[in-house]
Amino acid sequence: EADGIVATPRSVVSVLAFFIAMALLNGLVFLLVIRSLGTGSAVPLTAAITSNALAWLGGFFAIVAPGGLVVRETSMMALLAFWMPMHHGLAVAWTWRLVQIVAEIVTLAAVVLTGLPPTLKGLGAKGEVDTRRIRAIPTRLASAQGE
Repeated sequence: EADGIVATPRSVVSVLAFFIAMALLNGLVFLLVIRSLGTGSAVPLTAAITSNALAWLGGFFAIVAPGGLVVRETSMMALLAFWMPMHHGLAVAWTWRLVQIVAEIVTLAAVVLTGLPPTLKGLGAKGEVDTRRIRAIPTRLASAQGE
């Protein structure tokens, strides 16, 4: 237990399942980007999922590169080299980075325009975060699920 958050086996499995589903969906959308560029019709779905996940991990662990910039793209280009020329892999990698940036901006705009969900409204008058309300979210979620 840390800061009022209790990790039960069920919650850990749920989070893991969510991240696996997101990695699979992310890989599928990545493959759609590859195919939309007309550069990688030979890239199988499993290769797109794996390349995307490994490149993301490489960028995540590249502490000296903000947001994994260049590390993720270089890794992705190298992993895709089995199915396409390097210059096509580079185009795919940078296009994928742009797609993700646009998706994050659209998501942020949607949250800003529609407002935060009631469980996340913890901002005080001066903009500081009321950590007591945010820490209580897992407890409220767990009691709502009957855990």
